[in-house]
Amino acid sequence: MQQYTDRLRQRYVHEPVQWGTLAGLLLMVIGVFGPWATVSIKVLGISASTNGMDHKGDIVFIIALAAAAAIVAYAFLNVRIEERMLMWGLVAAALIIDLLVLLDFLDIMGTDGVGIGWGLWLTVVGAAAFTAGAVVPMWSEIRAKASDMTERGQGA
Repeated sequence: MQQYTDRLRQRYVHEPVQWGTLAGLLLMVIGVFGPWATVSIKVLGISASTNGMDHKGDIVFIIALAAAAAIVAYAFLNVRIEERMLMWGLVAAALIIDLLVLLDFLDIMGTDGVGIGWGLWLTVVGAAAFTAGAVVPMWSEIRAKASDMTERGQGA
């Protein structure tokens, strides 16, 4: 079991997936402060925007910071975190963020005269990178465990 855990930690720490995950979280943190919705009235020369903190971005921000803290604590500070808990937690956080961002995206997109701002686009890209980064290590864990079981003759 220790060999399996060490292999998983080494794979997660050294793969570019981790950096992509952290980059996705950084993009989301920046994106929630950018404009999510913009309105322009060209005739009057008026434009206005609202950032992610006025929508569901505050929840996205909190979850992103918590996920980043967990990754940094595990990968760089060697804090003892149960690997499965971390993996499942990151996947759950990614799904919650994806849902919140998608709901806001569809809500803004469905409103006449309102455009999607760069902050929401940045948050969408960050959420996609974070989701991919959360799922890949989970998939690696499942494959590593299956490989160990096969080596010991416990699986097909």
